[in-house]
Amino acid sequence: MPQTLAKWHVANYVDYVHQRFMPFIDNYDIEDVDKILRLYSVNTSTTPELCVTSLVSDMRATCPLDEMMRVAANVSQSAIYRFQVQTHTHPFTGPLSRTTRVRVAR
Repeated sequence: MPQTLAKWHVANYVDYVHQRFMPFIDNYDIEDVDKILRLYSVNTSTTPELCVTSLVSDMRATCPLDEMMRVAANVSQSAIYRFQVQTHTHPFTGPLSRTTRVRVAR
């Protein structure tokens, strides 16, 4: 993670996403990067720092787990379920937490 992340502006965040994802996107389609920026968008209740940390944690933990569950669902005779816990602090109501049971599609 960049040392100056806490001081970033939106332009720094957009440049970072473009630089980091360029090697992973075939023919570097700008629309693919724009999709990432929409999924992890900076708005009135988020900061560039929160968006970067969310994006990185999803890439390191959530995406590999999703893939592992898809593989397990394809080879198992039983239904495979995954529990997802989302915690979010809403600016008006405070901390919110939601647990969702998700059946993994085959």
